[in-house]
Amino acid sequence: MPVIAKEREKNMVQLEINLDKLEALFQKGELCAADVRCLNCVSKACIRNMCLNLSARGVYTLPSYEAIASSIRCVLSECK
Repeated sequence: MPVIAKEREKNMVQLEINLDKLEALFQKGELCAADVRCLNCVSKACIRNMCLNLSARGVYTLPSYEAIASSIRCVLSECK
């Protein structure tokens, strides 16, 4: 593994979090989609749907669906 990747991993953790708790962090502005990187396509879809729901309620503002979709990253290349 390249040295840069190892250094970046020192500042990262992997965890599971209840979707309601994650939504609360997004609502408070303590986290946003750009802050997280999903480990699988199902998680990415859940977070995308949560962001869209928050946006529809006027809680989370992003200009468009494309902005939401592109701001959520996944470690798997097949996730879209």
